[in-house]
Amino acid sequence: MNTQKYLHLARQGKEDWNRWRKENPKESVDFSGVDFTTSDNLDISFAGYHLGDHADFRGACFGDGMDFEGAIFGDWASFDGATMGHGADFVAAVFGAEARFNDTTFDDGANFERASLGAGAQFCGATFGGDLWFGDDSAVSAGVISGGEVTRCALPVESQAALGPERPAAPLGAISFAQASFLGTARFGGRIFGGEADFSAAHFATPPDFGKTQGWSNLNWSDVTFALPKGWGLGPLSGPSTEGLSLGSVEEKRRLTRLRQCRRIARDLHAGKAQRDLSILERVIGLQARWRDWAQKPVLPRLLGLGEPLLSTVLTFASWLFYDFGRAIMRPIAWIGVFNLFFFGLYAHLVKQPFDAASKALLDFTVGSFLPFGTFSRSVLESSAVVLFTNSASGLIDIPMAVQLASTCQGLMNLFLLFLVALALRNHARGA
Repeated sequence: MNTQKYLHLARQGKEDWNRWRKENPKESVDFSGVDFTTSDNLDISFAGYHLGDHADFRGACFGDGMDFEGAIFGDWASFDGATMGHGADFVAAVFGAEARFNDTTFDDGANFERASLGAGAQFCGATFGGDLWFGDDSAVSAGVISGGEVTRCALPVESQAALGPERPAAPLGAISFAQASFLGTARFGGRIFGGEADFSAAHFATPPDFGKTQGWSNLNWSDVTFALPKGWGLGPLSGPSTEGLSLGSVEEKRRLTRLRQCRRIARDLHAGKAQRDLSILERVIGLQARWRDWAQKPVLPRLLGLGEPLLSTVLTFASWLFYDFGRAIMRPIAWIGVFNLFFFGLYAHLVKQPFDAASKALLDFTVGSFLPFGTFSRSVLESSAVVLFTNSASGLIDIPMAVQLASTCQGLMNLFLLFLVALALRNHARGA
């Protein structure tokens, strides 16, 4: 049977479709590449449809509110490369052995609450353009979780369907969101991760919700990145703790709660990079809250209390600028080059000799001041100082105070930047 005949059947409604499916249980349906936004297909709803094995929706295009609520899929179903409009509804849908949504694009409001995804589901490279509902709070209330342990109660597809749309979903089997992008809030609250859940290299543009989830040890958070929504917060800064600070909106408080949930998960998973990045984002909220508290004070206390939030902002900005909070290796190395070039120019300005005649000695003096603590550095400094700072009248070496201060600052700055390089190397070695 060709695609047009399947579309004709789908337009007849759930009862006619399921009657046909009962008479043809082994026939696979193919909707690959179908545009469901056309006037002929716009009213099609697959809610409660029994779609059987090998339901093929690859590359299909769906409009807003496409409804698969309670749909029953067989052993293989694919939506790879499909495009979903706003509010794609897979609530309480049941999938068999494999559900595929690789490289699928979802608009805001995709909903997989209480969906049972069988032994394996793939969302590799999928993009969720807004909020995603993937939770299952009913799993907690219905006793699927007992004594804090995951109960593996995956039922056959037919048994799950018979329980109705309000049933708790079975524990998730293996599922992959590798390289997926979550541009809104992804809500996994109450889900049971019974198999490996691969989030490697996924990106969360706002803190996800993993409240009341079970099976954290099955999560893979390698190379996961976290952020805050654009236009919210103060950017990627680390600052003061959020303890004891007032937070403005309810959504801010929820984001902070979600961040702390994710930090606990990252700590349990020993995901150093994710744990540190989440810590930075939590401190963003704290820094913003400090400025808000400062802005709400009367004028005099506001003036007297300016130092604390201002100093925190300056320090955290410097932390980002010089070494990206321990993540960047090349950034402090580049700053070493910039600062030493600056000091070379400064010494050339302070020395009262023609540049052409003093250039080699200036270079030697800059190299010697790089870390002016060892025997080699002192030897280079002394030999270059003879050329640059010998008083022609007295024959004595007379180094101006400004040059001495500049040389000390250069050495301290280089020591600090080399420490940042070592810190970044340590973080990379730890997988952070």
